[in-house]
Amino acid sequence: MKNICKIISLFVLFHFIPGNSQEIKVNLKINTAGSINVSENISGITQKDTLLLHKNISFIGSNEQSLKDKKDLYRGIYRQYLKSAGRLEYSINLPTAHYDNFFLKESVFFIAENYLAIEKSTFNSKKKIVLNIALPSGLTLIYPAKEDLEQTFYAAPPVIAGDFKEELYKEYKIYQRKVLPENQKRKYQIIDIIAKSFENFQQIFEPVSKNPKIVFMPFQGNLAGKNIYGALALNEKFLKNDYFNKRILIHEILHMWWGDNSIRFENPVLTEAFTEYFTLKYLMKEADDKYLNQIMAAKRKNINEIKNYDLSFAKINDQTTYNTYCYDLVPLMLMENDKAENILINFYKNKKSSFVNEKEGNELLQKLGIKIKNTYEKKLN
Repeated sequence: MKNICKIISLFVLFHFIPGNSQEIKVNLKINTAGSINVSENISGITQKDTLLLHKNISFIGSNEQSLKDKKDLYRGIYRQYLKSAGRLEYSINLPTAHYDNFFLKESVFFIAENYLAIEKSTFNSKKKIVLNIALPSGLTLIYPAKEDLEQTFYAAPPVIAGDFKEELYKEYKIYQRKVLPENQKRKYQIIDIIAKSFENFQQIFEPVSKNPKIVFMPFQGNLAGKNIYGALALNEKFLKNDYFNKRILIHEILHMWWGDNSIRFENPVLTEAFTEYFTLKYLMKEADDKYLNQIMAAKRKNINEIKNYDLSFAKINDQTTYNTYCYDLVPLMLMENDKAENILINFYKNKKSSFVNEKEGNELLQKLGIKIKNTYEKKLN
């Protein structure tokens, strides 16, 4: 492949445990030559099912001919195939352009996309992942460590590896690239904010077994942070004096409870909107009126042109609209409802499973006084 700068070789063996539980065994080898090579054996399954695979796959051998009904879905993140073979071999190429969800650069490897073939029928079920990773010289595995794999995952665990230095502060493991200039004052300021909010949310929702790892990453795009199953990957720009966003720190910590770690909605608009709503409520309690007023003013400006809305994920056709609904429109509507906080806290504490389907999500919106589709009346000035 032309213009491919790095490679990850991946051997994947699926092993399914009878009954409702599912275990996936994965051997993953990362080297420095150009793409992700996957050899995957799916055993113990007799019925045909649809497989979801990464969009940038290239099949090896005759596998593509043995699979049918290829089409793009899930906004192009996955392709859909009807399984008719028990073994798959394919490669996944690194993007040639900058991409913050999948890269190998500046002595850091990161992937936060699903690199496994996942059966569509189990897409919204958590799975046990047994993952063994071999890294090239100079890279140390940060996530997932052995203890991180004790939890279950909806899809492939994200992977973070690199030439990092580790530090322990207030019982938080902190990682940053060794080549970065030290800025302990800013770093500890960030951890203090995270620790304070983390303790607050544990009291509101439920205790979490361990503090999240904090990893400062060389993201180059607009990605400020990402919560990945108990690790918080932050843009290392946070360590610079001219870059700081307290709201994003709080939002990402809240994903320990509202997100893949604990409760996930089939409609991702709700996952993000509820997270952002509790972010605003926390900032209100912090009594930093000037900062909060700036945030609220920006959100009101973002929804100024909205006349009609439809929160159904399938009806949202562009990223700007999605972001506006998630981070501005729905949180502001919730802020108008004095009962919203208690309704959502009670919903969280009484949840029957970690996955909330679309019907249940719509019923929750109804309790909150929000219609899934409506004309928006601007009440916020």
